[in-house]
Amino acid sequence: MENTKDKTKHLVQKLEEGIKDVFTSERWTQYLSTAAKFHKYSYGNIILISQQRPGATAVAGFNTWKNTFGRTVNKGEKGIAILAPVSYKYDVEREVVDNEGNKTKETATHTGLTFRPVYVFDVSQTSGKELPRLVDELQAGVTDYGSVLITLKAVARFPVEFKDIAGSAKGYCSFAEEKIVVKRDMSESQTVKTLLHEMAHAELHDRKTRPTPEANALGRRTEEVEAESIAYMVGSYLGIDSSEYTFGYIAAWSSGKDLPELRASLSTIQTHSHNIIEKIQQAREATKSRLGEMPLPNETERAEDAREQVRGEVRQESLSAGMAAGSSTKRDHVASVERTYTIYQLAPGEANRSRRWASMASLKQQGEEPEMKNYRRAYSGTLEATTTLDNIYETFNLLNRPADFTGHSLSVSDIVVLESNHTAPSAHYIDDLGFVSCPSFATAHEHQKYRTAGYHGHQHKKTSTARDTKQNIDR
Repeated sequence: MENTKDKTKHLVQKLEEGIKDVFTSERWTQYLSTAAKFHKYSYGNIILISQQRPGATAVAGFNTWKNTFGRTVNKGEKGIAILAPVSYKYDVEREVVDNEGNKTKETATHTGLTFRPVYVFDVSQTSGKELPRLVDELQAGVTDYGSVLITLKAVARFPVEFKDIAGSAKGYCSFAEEKIVVKRDMSESQTVKTLLHEMAHAELHDRKTRPTPEANALGRRTEEVEAESIAYMVGSYLGIDSSEYTFGYIAAWSSGKDLPELRASLSTIQTHSHNIIEKIQQAREATKSRLGEMPLPNETERAEDAREQVRGEVRQESLSAGMAAGSSTKRDHVASVERTYTIYQLAPGEANRSRRWASMASLKQQGEEPEMKNYRRAYSGTLEATTTLDNIYETFNLLNRPADFTGHSLSVSDIVVLESNHTAPSAHYIDDLGFVSCPSFATAHEHQKYRTAGYHGHQHKKTSTARDTKQNIDR
């Protein structure tokens, strides 16, 4: 593998120089002037805002947007409720004794503090005069974009979802739900950069382990600087130059021109950038090996030339590989074969917490193996003859998943069962670097199939890559 440590050191220098250039630009002056006009909210109100509108980036009241920023709240927008302090006065009567021992009563006026709900709106809920921006969304394409996304999702700590996000946020990492969400329909380079940013958060910034809310609040600047710096460096390894976005982003989160957060986190940034790059390299090597060496189901063991049929799963034409090439008998035989697949995902709940996204090695360390009782059947469909496990994995991880699929993106700990009307089922556990065969799970699937009422009534819709597959089960 290439010397990624040396490369990350060079990138840190480039990053620091680029950020310093931002601080001397006219764009920075305009940004500061605008930012100073926004009210600074308490930690409690920040939590309220994030709960009601996770993608919020700049919030202000109705009149502030109109009078200060020249923007109006869009019709029909729902306000974000926060708590505003309100002072009030009250009188307290007390008894006092003068120097001669005479008792009298006097009234003292005190000031108290209470809170009342007020409503603010995010910039995405308004229209009007443009606000100065420090970052420009990336627009470039990415070489082997689909392959890059699959690899990153394979090495990410949490499952990754692509969906619409309210507001201007590009993505977020939810530790409560243990998932990464990236905004759909962005450019290829912006999508990959954002995914890398949230992957860094997932690895480094699990707030559930922090001792106090104050510790979380004090570390937010550092968290954002670390995540964006790592995204910049790993993105560079993948051939993505995010400098036009990253430099301004980090400058906005830095507490000073001497870049204290960046300097304090240099070791963390370099170490984790190096680790992620190595994981990507290992995943790519494992994928190449898996595509060329994955064992075939029993039905192809008798084929005269099985090697040409291997790409993660058997190609159905090999059923008749022993017959004369081009014979009508072979074509008729292939046409009569129906290949189906079933996706299993761990049932929700605390009971499966230790199993969720666990590698096979980790599962075995717990003294376990994949068991049917811990899973729910999430989807089922029929495949074309040439569809492979990798085709299925790609389909259920990218943006072209079937519209009626309600499970999460395929990830570590999920299981795909393949079968045909000519063979017994084979089960494949999605590991951190490929698929692992699970014979006992395949047997359990077959037993359950005949116990489940109405199973034989399933109708499958044929597709070449699982994109239009049918049959949501146990939603």
